[in-house]
Amino acid sequence: MSNASKVYDAQTAVGSVCWGLTRSVNNANCVHLSGVNSKTLPYLTGYAFGKQSRCSPGPGTGNPEALLAQWGLETKRRTSFADLSGGQRQRLFIILALLNNPRVVFFDELTQGLDPVARRDVWDAISDVRARGTTVVLVSHFMDEAEALCDRVAVMVKGRIVDIGTPTDLIQRHGRATTVEFTPPASFDADALTRLPDVEHVEHHGERVRVTGGPALIAPVCAATLDAHGHGPLDLRIHQPSLEDALVNLTASKPT
Repeated sequence: MSNASKVYDAQTAVGSVCWGLTRSVNNANCVHLSGVNSKTLPYLTGYAFGKQSRCSPGPGTGNPEALLAQWGLETKRRTSFADLSGGQRQRLFIILALLNNPRVVFFDELTQGLDPVARRDVWDAISDVRARGTTVVLVSHFMDEAEALCDRVAVMVKGRIVDIGTPTDLIQRHGRATTVEFTPPASFDADALTRLPDVEHVEHHGERVRVTGGPALIAPVCAATLDAHGHGPLDLRIHQPSLEDALVNLTASKPT
């Protein structure tokens, strides 16, 4: 997909998107779009399926009864949409998207407003769609969702993709430092931690010590906190950079 753009009321929803969807079609990936507004997805969907022959629907038509059974809705075929649960409604949307056996399917915020159990059910459904050979383009504001489900993540700011890569790639490029925090015993020499691998800073915050640096610091710092009996601080906490950290840092560095 290339040179896709759309402006609504002088606001750019999609700005000159140039994206390798055909490669993901062949590999059945899950691609995540972050920073997409409600007007972006319908345009991308129409562009991909209306103008790109390589992203056209696959051959044949799905069997509605088989799809209802596959997604656990066979007993709900005569149930009003208003009476379906949030998770059931999202599974129905997935069924409708799969009716024509598409090579590429767009899912827009499928887990918005769902409880944790229904949300995980939808995650499993998305993974199953991908496992069956259909490329999934997922729009979501939940970075844990993108990190768990997606092979590639595209971050959009004001209608333009500002970076794209695997979740690991984006975390490495834009994530925060790894931190280890704990309360040491009175005789502990916290300043000695500065000599450990990948440690950049050691800070004191009242009784607590915060160690920051690269990911390789975790094992040596945790080992250094152990006493003669192999016991460490009970309040030790480790924070590793996440995709959400990377997104916040990446979008904050772009002009609004």
